Amino acid sequence: MVDRVILGLLPNGGHGIQVSRPGVDVNTAGEDQLMLSMGGQPFQIITSGVLAYSPVEQALVLPDVGFRPFVILVCTRYHVELRYDSDVLAYCKWFEAGLDNTYDSNLYYHVTNVPWG
Repeated sequence: MVDRVILGLLPNGGHGIQVSRPGVDVNTAGEDQLMLSMGGQPFQIITSGVLAYSPVEQALVLPDVGFRPFVILVCTRYHVELRYDSDVLAYCKWFEAGLDNTYDSNLYYHVTNVPWG
């Protein structure tokens, strides 16, 4: 098991907090291998978009970032489930939430640079 969290004195001599990606030693990690860092911008939205409601599962093609990215889903009318098929492909499925049609049925998604799982 590798060290994944530093709180206090950082390898560069400064003070702060760093959290590495799973399997990466935080003591030797590059900025691109960190999930949380005082020196970078680790939690970023890579891409965003909108999917219109569909009664069947709908494919969501994800950018190839080298891992399965965490996706933020927002839909005010339906519950939405995201099922990953691979690191670059997921499927969305809408479920009735008992809300009337005054709510927006579109699915707004935001793909982050944070790995899922």
